[in-house]
Amino acid sequence: MSWLKTIYIFMVASSLVSSALAADPTRPPGFGNARIAKTQYHLNSVLLSDTRKVATINGRALSVGETINGATVLSITHTLVRLDKNGRIIELKPKRASIRQEK
Repeated sequence: MSWLKTIYIFMVASSLVSSALAADPTRPPGFGNARIAKTQYHLNSVLLSDTRKVATINGRALSVGETINGATVLSITHTLVRLDKNGRIIELKPKRASIRQEK
C-alpha cells in the first residue's frame, strides 16, 4: 500500500511542478509571442515627365502597376504615391525636395 501512496505523491508533485513552470507570474505579458513584422515603405524620390512617372520606394524605381513587398503602385503624382496592399491603401508623401521634373 505504501508504494501506491508514493506513486500518488510523485504524480501530484510532478503535475504541480509542470504547472508552475507553465505559468510564470514574473514573465512580462506577451513575452515569447511571435510578432509579424510590419512592412515599411519609404518614398525616396519621384520622377515625373510627359512620358513616364517613376517613384523610388525603398531604393527601387517603380512605375504604376509594379509591385514591391506585396503592394501594387496605383498612382504617382508630385505630392503623393498610392499603393494597394491586400485592399488597404497606403499613401506615401515625399518628405523633402526630392521631386524632379524633366522637361
